[in-house]
Amino acid sequence: MKSFLRHSFEFILVFAVIIAAIGLLEVFHESSTRLIIISLLSVFYVAVGVFHHWEEKNLKLTQVLEHLAIGFFIFLILQALYQ
Repeated sequence: MKSFLRHSFEFILVFAVIIAAIGLLEVFHESSTRLIIISLLSVFYVAVGVFHHWEEKNLKLTQVLEHLAIGFFIFLILQALYQ
């Protein structure tokens, strides 16, 4: 619980950006605009994840690769859903 409270701003920020991105995907119907939104969301996820571990002073290559892989899957899933 202590860790959640310490990082609550990060969690709220990520949640808010995801909700906003999904809202934008529902509003904009042009495929190139959706591609940009999905790409930015994926990059944001990777950046916040890497920053979180960097800030905690426990950043490792495996964590960077994990966040890149999850960001890529987020991209693929959203691209398939909003094509």
